[in-house]
Amino acid sequence: MILKQLLLVTIALLSLACKNNGKTSDTRLVEGVALDDSTLTSNFMDTLSGCYEMVKQRDTAYLQLKTNHKKVTGTLRYNIFEKDSNKGDISGTIQDSLIRAFYTFQTEGVTSVREVVFKIEQGKLVEGMGTVVVRNDSAFFLKDSSGFRFADAQPFMKVPCSE
Repeated sequence: MILKQLLLVTIALLSLACKNNGKTSDTRLVEGVALDDSTLTSNFMDTLSGCYEMVKQRDTAYLQLKTNHKKVTGTLRYNIFEKDSNKGDISGTIQDSLIRAFYTFQTEGVTSVREVVFKIEQGKLVEGMGTVVVRNDSAFFLKDSSGFRFADAQPFMKVPCSE
């Protein structure tokens, strides 16, 4: 009798756990944490804050990131071999496992603004590329994020902060 009741309770609990009331969720695992817009916890944000570096042959980039809820700020520096380096500040938001920010930088004494996007992926940030619209000294991605291509071969890996 007790076994039968225990079995019925277990079936009922499993049934409730499997129901999602018609809701769908775009949840991704990032550093072992389920991530969607409703689960961007302060603990996760604390682990996202820090320094990241990308190295590919003679090209390097360094990102120092600070998070506050769904907002991000920081500094970003690109050193591309045989090109002018640039350094500046980023400011943006986190949504759907993406950091979308504006990068205000100087190169050869000229200040420019470029939108940047990074996919948050298990301890690393992967920079995205997409169709860009240029207005004056600023470059913006088109609103549709489905067209992003991510440079998986050139991830920004978390490193100890040196600056």
